[in-house]
Amino acid sequence: MKKGFSDKMEIALILAGLFVCALAYVLFEKTVMSVWMLVFVFCIGAVVMSPLLGRRWSWVDDCDSGGWFTVVWCAIFTGLMSVSLFVIANYYVPFPGCCVYSEEVYVEKKTMEPHRKTHRVGKHRYVSDGVYYEYCLEVVFNDGTRSTVSVPHATYYHARQGGKVELKLRKGIFGFVVLSL
Repeated sequence: MKKGFSDKMEIALILAGLFVCALAYVLFEKTVMSVWMLVFVFCIGAVVMSPLLGRRWSWVDDCDSGGWFTVVWCAIFTGLMSVSLFVIANYYVPFPGCCVYSEEVYVEKKTMEPHRKTHRVGKHRYVSDGVYYEYCLEVVFNDGTRSTVSVPHATYYHARQGGKVELKLRKGIFGFVVLSL
């Protein structure tokens, strides 16, 4: 295989992987799922897919024998892709026969996280343009699950610490709850 083609494929693969991982991160924030489940899916994806795809990844480091770099690269990439596709599928594919439902949850804590806004004024210069806030609620669901949820300002405004707030939820294909705000 030509070296130029291999380099372009590596870059395209890395960019596609970064895009899928970024999308999964954004969707994970709207999913009620513990991190240990993602670690479990990562390990299963890496252990199952690496032996099957290991020899096909030799173009990454341009060696025919499939050295340790190829195996590590394949394990990390397949693990990340399995986690990302797991989260994306759970978010976009609803559980069969399940629809959006409302649930009252207990609000443990309210937080406003400030983020700086900037705008570009030159080729390499950005200046401050104020602050915007991300409104978060730390909630406890009826089954005892705890989660930090990013909510719109109206929901944040009506929620009281120690009180209850109603959230719209649905189940994903793997049974994990997804917020439908």
